[in-house]
Amino acid sequence: EVGGVEPWKEPASQWPYQRHVLAAEYGPAASPLELLGDLARIHQAYRDRVRRSKERDDERGKVITGYADAHPPAATDKVVVELEREHAELVSRIDKATRGVPSRSAKL
Repeated sequence: EVGGVEPWKEPASQWPYQRHVLAAEYGPAASPLELLGDLARIHQAYRDRVRRSKERDDERGKVITGYADAHPPAATDKVVVELEREHAELVSRIDKATRGVPSRSAKL
């Protein structure tokens, strides 16, 4: 169970397929904690890349008349702000779901 969700118990679940993909990628001995840690790191890298891309756009936009009037800075850009929110929520859910779980207590 992760965050109150048990994907393997859902009707018409894709869990068998998802489990197969995860086992192929990480090996059948991978722990859910390891996978959740990777999920958080991958999402963080994605969030950071999007923010840096927007910051580069802002920098290039300095030479374009009216760019700043039509484009919010990265710090207030709705996509960047939403990714920040999503990442904080993801990390919070992972922390809550894994609190007190031994690091190698389960396998795929």
